[in-house]
Amino acid sequence: MRVVIWGLGRSGWGSLILALKHGYEVMVSESGILDQATRRWLEERHVEYEEGNNTSEFLSRGDVIVKSPGIPPSHPLMKHEHIARNVISDIEWAYMHSKGKIIAVTGTNGKSTTTRLIAHILQHAGLDVAFSGNIGKSFALQVAEHDAEWHVVEVSSFQLAYIRDFKPEIAIILTISPDHLDWHPSMDHYVWSKVQISRNQDSSDFLLLGPSVRKYVADYRFRAKTIWVEWKETRGRRIRILYNKLSDMKIDFDLWKKAIHPVNAVSAILSAHIAGVGKSKILEALSTFKGLPHRMEIVGELNGVVFINDSKATNVESTVTAFQLLDFPVIWIAGGYEKGEVDYSNLMPHVKQKAVLIVHYGKKSPVLKKTFSKEVPMVEAEDLSEAVHIAWQYAMKGTTILFSPACASFDQFRDYRERGEVFCRIVWDLIESELSSAGKHRKLNS
Repeated sequence: MRVVIWGLGRSGWGSLILALKHGYEVMVSESGILDQATRRWLEERHVEYEEGNNTSEFLSRGDVIVKSPGIPPSHPLMKHEHIARNVISDIEWAYMHSKGKIIAVTGTNGKSTTTRLIAHILQHAGLDVAFSGNIGKSFALQVAEHDAEWHVVEVSSFQLAYIRDFKPEIAIILTISPDHLDWHPSMDHYVWSKVQISRNQDSSDFLLLGPSVRKYVADYRFRAKTIWVEWKETRGRRIRILYNKLSDMKIDFDLWKKAIHPVNAVSAILSAHIAGVGKSKILEALSTFKGLPHRMEIVGELNGVVFINDSKATNVESTVTAFQLLDFPVIWIAGGYEKGEVDYSNLMPHVKQKAVLIVHYGKKSPVLKKTFSKEVPMVEAEDLSEAVHIAWQYAMKGTTILFSPACASFDQFRDYRERGEVFCRIVWDLIESELSSAGKHRKLNS
């Protein structure tokens, strides 16, 4: 079988390594220009490649074409019948070569946190488990390096749109809200791609659905055992899981202090329970779980003002979650590039209740200003550095400066990680400068 890797990004490299491990004839089509080291690496392994362009002649030689998730359905080459017929996603490619059981996590928000939390609980229970997706290795690379007994895989709508036989034992759709409408031709297509996660499941499998999913999947019929993720908030912001489909298990814990939204935590707990992990091990694991970088990450504190890096909030619903986790007062730093038209109305009640100031920057500044200027004071900044310094000037003791952009990063940064790292450096430099100035002031007055 001849395999063409279409796009040599992170997922493409994983698919390439998995293909070589299994001895396939492999070709690579990369629209960018490869560096000399990559060319040499491919040539040493007798991998034929094209660079600087993707051509139908090259791609059509593949019996299987493993497509990069970033390449949209609207790509001109997808109109070529042979190419469209033979394209699969990297998660389908990995599934074809894995013998492990799969817990697959998708949703507009919360995928990374939930994936990591499930893996953490299963690891704590002593299971042979690996996690992959946006927070770690690609699924294909993980299968190539160690095909674990359990794979907890974060999967995107881009990947699910091109599966065939991918069949997780446990599938989770955490949330659905408008997103990536610059890639998907419509909201209906976006929802359809998410629902694909359960397409091949049967009555022996489980499907967990978050509350916000209900209105989008009313017309779909699932063969898997379907469980709605529900909880009750009790005194002290503790959470009780409402769950009686398999047992009368109830777990009380204060997840808000760990900045984990209930839909993520409850989905993780139910998944671990289905996988055979007992209540005591789940509770132990929850107590030792640490959050993810760039997701409600406390970067620093100065004079009673807390700085939070939530750069991973690339859409409105992620920022809604951030506000839900915080108390009044908040100075909100927002802005960036947006993936299609966005409705900020879901944020309005949270902003009105908790935000004392909005500092906005980037390409979406005009939209943010139009939406919120009548409700909350706003200041526009040239860039992220100026935004942080403006926020600090207005902050008082007890204030949280929340960097939760509600937008993608592509106007000024490579991705949310780079954006979050830049925010952290700006905050750390600011804190160091303020402490240094305070030290000099004390010396002058001593």
